[in-house]
Amino acid sequence: MCRVTLLLLLPGTKVYGDADPSTSSYIVTGVSGLTSWDSTKLPITELQAHIVNNTTEQTDAGKYGTENGGAAVLSYNTDLQAKAGANYTVNYADNFTITARPITFNVEGTKEYGTGSEHTEYGVGSFTNVPDFAQATVNGSTVKNLVNTSDRTTNVGDYANSLLTVSHSGAWTKNYTITENATLHVIPADFTYTADHTTYWQGEHIPNQTGKVTNDMVRTWATWLVSLLGRLLLRAEIPVHSISLGMVLIMAPATTKLSNLLYCS
Repeated sequence: MCRVTLLLLLPGTKVYGDADPSTSSYIVTGVSGLTSWDSTKLPITELQAHIVNNTTEQTDAGKYGTENGGAAVLSYNTDLQAKAGANYTVNYADNFTITARPITFNVEGTKEYGTGSEHTEYGVGSFTNVPDFAQATVNGSTVKNLVNTSDRTTNVGDYANSLLTVSHSGAWTKNYTITENATLHVIPADFTYTADHTTYWQGEHIPNQTGKVTNDMVRTWATWLVSLLGRLLLRAEIPVHSISLGMVLIMAPATTKLSNLLYCS
């Protein structure tokens, strides 16, 4: 008796980094060549149990199999041939896809108001959903491209995926779909203004008031601003609890005049 070819089509898919799917997840289609009187010998619902997957968790994302012009990665075990018997030669075509693994990267940066982007301090950043075997490659060999478009005038606040963005490059990225989140925190700047001692007689013209700012980043404009406002409020004799000048905060009791706070007479 002539041998009859039994043709099986073996499709399948998995995510990069995952173990091979169970045989029950495969759908065997395109069976041909099986005679009607032998149909009970190899019911199509049982054919999945004989499939062997030659990929591993570390097999790169991509399309594999004879139907994609490559070497077969799905095959059948010897039990299938034994079950088919000597009257059949078992052939097959396979089509297996490994999809990119979705992962997320989060990073944060912090800088003071009034400073340029070059003064931003960045966290290390972290990935989620990376397979254990790839931790060293992803976390240790990444090329992290940070773009910070903030400047000295960027207001205090938190900026998510706007002024600070991040992207990754490298051969390893082909196996992943990366969601990249970058947050920039602009915090209030701290500085201390110390008024110089000034003496003048009652009734005299009030001389220009001077002082010192300890934070060099804002020394130039903050000294001028505080001095100007001090002179204006000095003439008005206005009692204040506090005066907030953006990042400048001058505290005083409710009964204290700004002239007593900033200047000595």
